[in-house]
Amino acid sequence: MILGDLLAPAPGFQRSVNVQYDLDDPDRVTSYISTSMTEWVIGDVLDALHNHGSHAAMLIGSYGTGKSHLVTLLGGILRKRI
Repeated sequence: MILGDLLAPAPGFQRSVNVQYDLDDPDRVTSYISTSMTEWVIGDVLDALHNHGSHAAMLIGSYGTGKSHLVTLLGGILRKRI
């Protein structure tokens, strides 16, 4: 048995997210799978905006780790689309 026999991508899964094109796609925005680290990042960004803190941040990660998807989620939250 190989791993592909046990796991399958979710319907609609795509290998990459394009913030410009996917920001207005509610399915793309709400399909984000959160981790404890990304929950911390989201909380930190929202706290900074609420408390008038720094409005600059750097998000670093390897290719395919979900940076663009996270930014798409944050954009959806800030635009109140989810």
